[in-house]
Amino acid sequence: LRRATESDPSDPRVWRKAAEFLARIGSPEVVIAQRNLTRLEPGDMGLKVALVTEALRFNDLDSAAEGLELLEEGARQDAAFHRLAAAGALALGESDEVARHLEGLIEASPQDYVARFNLAAMQAWSEDDDVIAAAGVELARLCTQPKVRVRAALERLKLAAMSRNPELVDQEVAFLVRTFDPSLAQLPLLRSAPTEPPGWSILLGQLKLM
Repeated sequence: LRRATESDPSDPRVWRKAAEFLARIGSPEVVIAQRNLTRLEPGDMGLKVALVTEALRFNDLDSAAEGLELLEEGARQDAAFHRLAAAGALALGESDEVARHLEGLIEASPQDYVARFNLAAMQAWSEDDDVIAAAGVELARLCTQPKVRVRAALERLKLAAMSRNPELVDQEVAFLVRTFDPSLAQLPLLRSAPTEPPGWSILLGQLKLM
């Protein structure tokens, strides 16, 4: 970094090389290099994205927020922007902004099942009953998506357990078992132990295989 500032601080090629080197060795000073690159080449959207990415990597929240502000309005409809903005809002503890950007990300990229899971998992703990119900439906849908089905299943189990309603837990286990293996839809599920929900051992076996 010192070499870059001493040789030619106005040459973006110098800062680009510095940024590449600092990123490679895992130095937090890469954020400074990326900020200078962004200043010298304000029209390069990729540099602004890189600034946010590196700033989040090193938990430099001020620089991450600065980079997000620099993104032009047109880029704010892109999935990449919403993904970065959601990560930045999460780091800042701004849950409403996290949800807003996850919604934008899903609108831009409907097949991003990780984003859909993250949003549903957040909304499942809302104080609005309608939002909670919609989140439950979405988590049920996501139980059929290989990339997130285990996480969605665990989230639904956690919600059922938090209800402290044994009947609801039994229903949830049965739903998951039959979602993961529709051939069990018409078969009765048995308890392996008095304290376990019917089908619990089957569900554990299914989850281990995923």
